[in-house]
Amino acid sequence: MRNRSSYILILLLMFVALSALAATVGAWAQTTPYDLGIDVPTTLGSLTYSPENIVHHYGTTYSSVLALPAGTPVGALHHLADGRWLFSPTHPVTLQGSTYEPRDVVSYNGTNFAMYQQGSGLGIPSTARIDALFVDSSGNSILSFDTWVTLGGTGYGPSDLVSYNGSFSLYWSGTAMGVPLYANMVGAAVDGLGVLVVSFDVPTNLGGTDYKPGQFVKWTGSGFASYALDPQWPATTQLRDFAFPASSCANTACNDGCWANGTHPNAGTFAKHTIPMPIECEVGGGCLTLPCN
Repeated sequence: MRNRSSYILILLLMFVALSALAATVGAWAQTTPYDLGIDVPTTLGSLTYSPENIVHHYGTTYSSVLALPAGTPVGALHHLADGRWLFSPTHPVTLQGSTYEPRDVVSYNGTNFAMYQQGSGLGIPSTARIDALFVDSSGNSILSFDTWVTLGGTGYGPSDLVSYNGSFSLYWSGTAMGVPLYANMVGAAVDGLGVLVVSFDVPTNLGGTDYKPGQFVKWTGSGFASYALDPQWPATTQLRDFAFPASSCANTACNDGCWANGTHPNAGTFAKHTIPMPIECEVGGGCLTLPCN
């Protein structure tokens, strides 16, 4: 009888463990696709990527979407709707005869590199590195830095987001929202629904909840919540910013039935059957239509 009871107990424990694992993997599989940079060579999934790689994540899989020239590690990252990549290097690099600093924003169209914004010309000190970057819906550059900086006579901390549209101004204050002074924001982007998502360099307590390096945290407007966490994210790897794919009418819109089998126009959106199915069209994901760019 004792052996039978022990056997049943073991089965129950295994069931609970497998259920928890399935829930974790399921939740992870439902996250929004995004691209990211890393600080050291890192194995994600079954492949190893270098700091020169821009890595794409979808569902539970990783793949390389772009490899920058050797010695060009990504420090900050954004993907424009016109297809150009924006990035800041983690140290000075020379590309096609031009030298770019960690305070610069560089554009790359797949063939040519060009200065998008020159940090020295904007008054960004040489001691500061851009470590989070995105462009808002108005075309303003939103930046975060790895250290305290003074821009236009105003001081900003390493968990602040600063807007530039000819002059600098505060876009979002990490300190005012409760980000502890020891945390440095190393990733920031706004997803397709307008949600601000950030990530930090060290374990960070926000509102009583601890968030890990590599974990995506969303700002709800009144507090923080987990947005995405890869349970297998290596503890020795630091995220080097991330970017959500630019809105594309080819694979981010659904029809009234939540999935178009073929091409289907729908009130300013354009849905096209793709493999894999866009996450917002998946069973249980609801039906979401996004405007075409």
